[in-house]
Amino acid sequence: MIDQHPFDHEHLGAFSQRFASTLFEAFPHLRQFATMFSSSEQDGMSLNVMAPSPSGDKVRFIQVWVDEEVTPTLGFGPTHTHQSSDEAGIAETIDLCRAVFADKLLIIEDVGGEYDGHSSWVDLRDPDALLEEITSPYSPGNARLKSWSGTADRLVGPKDF
Repeated sequence: MIDQHPFDHEHLGAFSQRFASTLFEAFPHLRQFATMFSSSEQDGMSLNVMAPSPSGDKVRFIQVWVDEEVTPTLGFGPTHTHQSSDEAGIAETIDLCRAVFADKLLIIEDVGGEYDGHSSWVDLRDPDALLEEITSPYSPGNARLKSWSGTADRLVGPKDF
């Protein structure tokens, strides 16, 4: 486990400072979950934010951090993604956070089949995404959806389309 330190904006590296300012402007409530850690930022510490899901599911947390490549990274549940360190990458990270908090970016977990329990994300901002996931040749045809809030959790299958 990487040692976490209490959040102090002044001790962050330049990229983490820039990213933290943008992140906390969009989501002020996340500041209470912020810490920092030593990583590859040469001029200071790196940002880490880990917030628990209001659903109460301990695995469904959201984590936003600056990784060892000094790029913004978003984790939600068992999956994470890296973005570029330019303004577009920061904006994409913020958009993905918005989608998680709005219960539009969900965890989708296979129910049955060879890989029962395998999970990834489905982005419901794309109206065809869920149908494409359920009808994929790699899908068992049934899935459990898990949302940030827990209010959009449900089982889905072909009968739902």
